[in-house]
Amino acid sequence: MTHMTHTTHMNHNLKNMKQKGFTLIELIFVIVIIGILAAIALPKFAGLTGKANTAQVEALAANLSSAAAADFATNGVSACAAVGNMVNPPVASPYAITAVNAASGICAISNGSSTSPASAQFFIPY
Repeated sequence: MTHMTHTTHMNHNLKNMKQKGFTLIELIFVIVIIGILAAIALPKFAGLTGKANTAQVEALAANLSSAAAADFATNGVSACAAVGNMVNPPVASPYAITAVNAASGICAISNGSSTSPASAQFFIPY
């Protein structure tokens, strides 16, 4: 009788071992849910690169405006072309600084990106 009980116990353990893991339908269900979540979330994140580039250029424009104001207070002269060297590190490629209206002290900076272009204007005192 002990042998019979031991054999029945082993069969019960083998049955339990076979039931561990996930069924194919459970795995497909999880993959479908992940796909739906990705389809919903992906468009929300797609526009973030452009917004980040715009925010970066606007922050750089604000820094350049502050640097130009400080330089003007010290030296009494500012120019759009020179303002890029007033910050540390200096503004370099791919960024470009241009004079929008030199008489009014309005300059612009752009990031030079072909995939996600961004630009901002800033004022320098004269």
